[in-house]
Amino acid sequence: MGEGDTAIRMACELRALGPRARRATAETWLDRATNGQYAGAVATRIFLAVAMCGEVELARVALRKRLIADAAPSVADRFLLATLCSFHRGIAVRGGHYHESLSLYRSVVREDPCHFSARLNVAAHWLDSVDPIECWADEARTCLEQAIELRPDDDKAVYHLGRTCEMEGALERAVELFYGLVDRPQGHSSARMRLHQARYDELLSHAQRSIVERNLAALPEISGLDPERPEAARVSSVFETHGASIMRGVLDPERLRDLARRFTPHLRSLGTSHAGGMWRQSDLGFGLAQAARSALEASPVLKIVDALAAKSHAGWSVHDHSAWYVQDRRSGDGASRTCAHQDHPVTSTESTFITVWMPLDACGPSIAPGLRLAVAGPEEPMLVREEYPRCRDGVAAAFLRDYLERHWVSPSFEPGDVLLFGPNVFHETTTCNVPGAARMSLDLRFEAGPSALGFHHAAEWI
Repeated sequence: MGEGDTAIRMACELRALGPRARRATAETWLDRATNGQYAGAVATRIFLAVAMCGEVELARVALRKRLIADAAPSVADRFLLATLCSFHRGIAVRGGHYHESLSLYRSVVREDPCHFSARLNVAAHWLDSVDPIECWADEARTCLEQAIELRPDDDKAVYHLGRTCEMEGALERAVELFYGLVDRPQGHSSARMRLHQARYDELLSHAQRSIVERNLAALPEISGLDPERPEAARVSSVFETHGASIMRGVLDPERLRDLARRFTPHLRSLGTSHAGGMWRQSDLGFGLAQAARSALEASPVLKIVDALAAKSHAGWSVHDHSAWYVQDRRSGDGASRTCAHQDHPVTSTESTFITVWMPLDACGPSIAPGLRLAVAGPEEPMLVREEYPRCRDGVAAAFLRDYLERHWVSPSFEPGDVLLFGPNVFHETTTCNVPGAARMSLDLRFEAGPSALGFHHAAEWI
């Protein structure tokens, strides 16, 4: 292991091992990184690689030990530890390592005032917290304003400043910021949605409401999720427009039938319609996930995912996410149906990912319970007030249903088809009235690189 080894290469080496061997190898690497056998960039890449494999707690404990022993820990290591402390810490919950993460981000901002991602993360922690902490509002707003000074064209910083102003009651400023985003050449679906929500909540003045109604009357046209041909450029174009894309007939149906035969008895023995997370670190889960991965490797799907990752995150290659799920959906079974949701509605997040969803049975309207998506929807996380009542800027469920009704697309699928979509795309199980109709599906997730709030200067580390 040397300077030429990237974090992704290290992570791929770990992922090729079974759960027990992977953990043992990760512990050996981390021990060498903390006792000084590996130092500098190599050690930092080890912590990052172990975290990429899902062993976040191992990486976090080892990195914390290294920082305690280091009289002058680097900004990169402190930022990485802060990121690992906020990694998968739950939706809108101030708990776990929340305060340690926030303290580390603040220390990075003090030492490096030009650290854009640290400033965004300080504000994101305030936006994600469930209890109003008014003394932080000024800090969050200041961090975002200074982040915009560093990168005036960054949509994320402007959008979150609009959210902050809205929560503080500065609606005129919030409307100005949101409309400025909508008016940009590339548009901004989340800002558009926030403006519609403000109108729905009757929070706007007559003049503001008139501006919003006049300029937001036309919603984006939905041209469909099927590219003319399943090649990288066309799939990428549809994905960039709608946040999702379909690839038809790219997987071997016989491989899928074999997967269905292997998954079915395990799902039924568990008595569940949705499993995967519980298998992530088990030998059973490893074997089934590897079988699913091999089906993808025999198709062009992973090359397409890699192309999408490279297009949006220069310097990164696609790599496995720790999450994968198998689902069994049946007509008339409300318990097995999932309602509209985003996969990871957290502002302070460690990275973005692409979900690869594979039906193992034919499904869709009038066939069997399928999957529908609200395309051209928000690029940013949205929490529902009724589900998270203490969240400060959640959207009303009734408003969400009304707004998304204009965006839903309900495709039909056959075994061999693949659906790609990002973490902020709203999706849900489609209802089906065909008695006895059922479908099994599998989804794997692949990291597509760092978000604006993720690993800062990641290209230097990996």
